[in-house]
Amino acid sequence: RTAWLTLSLWGGTLARPVREALAHGVAPQDLVEGRVPSQRLAAVLRKRPRVSVPNLLADLGGLAQRALTPADDEWPRARLAALADPPPALFVQGALPLVGKRAVAVVGTRAATPYGTDLARALGQELAAAGVDVVSGLALGIDGAAHRGALDAAGVTRAVIAGSLEHVYPPEHRSLALQVVERGTLLGEAPPGTRPERWRFVRRNRLVAALCDAVVVVEAPVKSGALLTARMALEQGREVFAVPASVHQASSAGCLELLRRGEAALARSAADVLEALGWERTDPVPASPLQLPDAPRFDDPRAERLYRLLDTLDGATDDELARRTGLASHEVSALLTGWELEGRVERRPGIGVRRRR
Repeated sequence: RTAWLTLSLWGGTLARPVREALAHGVAPQDLVEGRVPSQRLAAVLRKRPRVSVPNLLADLGGLAQRALTPADDEWPRARLAALADPPPALFVQGALPLVGKRAVAVVGTRAATPYGTDLARALGQELAAAGVDVVSGLALGIDGAAHRGALDAAGVTRAVIAGSLEHVYPPEHRSLALQVVERGTLLGEAPPGTRPERWRFVRRNRLVAALCDAVVVVEAPVKSGALLTARMALEQGREVFAVPASVHQASSAGCLELLRRGEAALARSAADVLEALGWERTDPVPASPLQLPDAPRFDDPRAERLYRLLDTLDGATDDELARRTGLASHEVSALLTGWELEGRVERRPGIGVRRRR
């Protein structure tokens, strides 16, 4: 255990050669003592810094944190097995163990739309109410909404962060991080005193993907860290889901691309995820019912007419609705898809569209 903790403190330019050596079966104790088969690696290790594991443990105690290593029973061995470069240690706040639970990551853009934020919160709430741990990265936007949804249901949520646990980023989420610790786990691979540098967020994403059974991408533009998480999840053999939205919505272009390529299954709600994974609800805690407004907001009077028309044309087709409202067929389809995802309408093959009442 001491050897693993020593490796976690080295970091810097040693991080990559240490990862490669571990992947090739070099024992951590041999690395610490410089007993390695490669002269090149031995030369690198001669530059290793002086570190103190006793000082690390004292720092962790003062910060109410604890360390987990592959030498510990609580180490999430099965989840991290698919990683080519698992961390030498995880630093944790929160009493709940990381093993033996079903878990789904809910991820997406920091610049989320109100629709995306509401949906991420609903997903977090529904998953937690079904007895599933909700994993995310504590970022603004989708991540924070997913954590809050799990907390709404008094469920378990886990936040994986890029820096050390006392350096919560973004600072706006310090209060949320405290709530996560009370109901789940705040964790990362960086030892105390580590700032959340930009490159560490990519490393963080691989842990988000590893510590779950499936990843749901709620909103993500084409260039998004959430898409990187999804691809890392696929590499690790995890299931990936994506929430569709309008083809004109840039914030969801990445989700649509995942669906177009067949890399993700469509998810409209937590029920789709649970069904696809073959999980039954355990309902350990009651979820707060989702309160939808009586009607959506309308930017176009024709859209409002379409919504009202559904009250009188139960089972209408998209083409019929387009003729009666003056909207183009693709506009009708986009509106109905959005309302379907919100649970306001349902479309059934051979039956048509109907309002949910």
